[in-house]
Amino acid sequence: MWEGKKPIIEDFMLAVLEGDRTFKRLGRVINILCIDLKRKLEPKEVVYLGYGSQKFWETLKAL
Repeated sequence: MWEGKKPIIEDFMLAVLEGDRTFKRLGRVINILCIDLKRKLEPKEVVYLGYGSQKFWETLKAL
């Protein structure tokens, strides 16, 4: 699965967010940042974006 590289915490966090379907909701935002604005996102930035939006949606659901 990891093919010669040791997993890092970002790998684990990305897997958790993928299971939660958070990235599916963020697809358009990530495309705008990567394609339209020519901004290459690092794994850490994607994780922070995902967790931030996940907490935001949880807060909205609680209202």
